[in-house]
Amino acid sequence: MKHLLSFKMNKKGGAATTIFVIIIIILGTVIYFGYKSYNEKYYINLYDDLTFDKVLEIPPFTERLTEVNKELIGECDLKIGTAFEQVSSFYQSYCKRCGFVFEGGGNKSFNMTIRQDYIIKGTLNKENLELRWIPVLHPNQISKTVKLFGDIKKETKEDKEDI
Repeated sequence: MKHLLSFKMNKKGGAATTIFVIIIIILGTVIYFGYKSYNEKYYINLYDDLTFDKVLEIPPFTERLTEVNKELIGECDLKIGTAFEQVSSFYQSYCKRCGFVFEGGGNKSFNMTIRQDYIIKGTLNKENLELRWIPVLHPNQISKTVKLFGDIKKETKEDKEDI
């Protein structure tokens, strides 16, 4: 009975377990921040509380200029490293692949219709592509947006007339 209640801890096993746990924590942290960085570089989040958050790919040879939090107010600016026509054709094929409606592209602007009342407007301003839309936010996202930017973008009559 004495042997069952008292046991010696293997010090090598305890150290190995500690090192293993530390390595798992470090790997988890690296994977989390690496995935977050990857998403920020290659995808634009389209917040849509009615269904789910969608993502829009960023075309090759473009670079994001605005911070990721600006997606909460429906803004993303991209620096184009190629011609506008290439970016336009990229989004045209992307919309076709995803089932979205693509309109325009010839006069340095286009519209991508995700659904009837969720439209992304892309406009070329010098060598930057400005993407603008009205996101549909969840109450938690609304409070985060108000905290970061002070106000939430609403759809105006001019926005509806542009379509």
